Amino acid sequence: MRYKLVAMDCDGTLLSNNLEIPKKNIEVIQKLSSQGVRFIIATGRSDVTVTRYVKELGITSPVIGCNGASTRDLLNNKLYSLHPIKKSPLIKLWQYFSSNNKPAQFFNMDSYYCITQENLDEVRTILETRDGYSIRQFNSYVADSASVLTDKSIIKTIYISDDREDLLKTQKDLSNIDGIVAVRSAINCIDIVDENVSKGNALFEFMKKEGIKPEETVAIGDSENDYSMLSRVGFSITFENGDPLLKEIANYITVSNTMGGLGSALETVFEI
Repeated sequence: MRYKLVAMDCDGTLLSNNLEIPKKNIEVIQKLSSQGVRFIIATGRSDVTVTRYVKELGITSPVIGCNGASTRDLLNNKLYSLHPIKKSPLIKLWQYFSSNNKPAQFFNMDSYYCITQENLDEVRTILETRDGYSIRQFNSYVADSASVLTDKSIIKTIYISDDREDLLKTQKDLSNIDGIVAVRSAINCIDIVDENVSKGNALFEFMKKEGIKPEETVAIGDSENDYSMLSRVGFSITFENGDPLLKEIANYITVSNTMGGLGSALETVFEI
């Protein structure tokens, strides 16, 4: 079968660990694009932070951002879908993170809130280093309960911890809050979104609109938040350094992202 669409995660998948697209990936994606294969980025990031990669690759499909909470054509700033966290679970999230002194961040499409000034300064430095111009388009605030809980467009909450035990306990605690889902998007990061949101759901919305069938789609990713894509498409790919959960369901396991594993896998799948 000739696949029509490739859905790919960004960090740890499309990108190397230095946050650049390996030459191998660029060459294969552009070759397949010239043959009519479509590509869509599905990322846990806020979508605007992948703008430079969209332009570098010449991708025309919209970007699935915040684990499926948004789908937007970045080049034309056309929003296709938006799924904010509902007020009741948002209140519980705020209470949990603030009462436990856990420095979470709350994102809408153009702003983010941090619980403390120290955390805001830390996050701003990280994002500036990683995402440069794109993140400078965001407003950032030290939050109080009123500012967060009156914002009806919060689409994602992030909690980062290098303490693995703390991270897993936090994820378990969050599973007791109705109306949200908490998934790991990296080894040290939990993303929290509305219970109906996932990369897989957003991808299927896009596929339905474009008339593309699941069996005509390839998905590739490396983390827990990619499971919803990989488990529902015609062909799924993960990495030798991917999450064990994905290795259990993947049709193909490729070399690491730093070695251009995405490009190598697509060469095999498309026989080019």
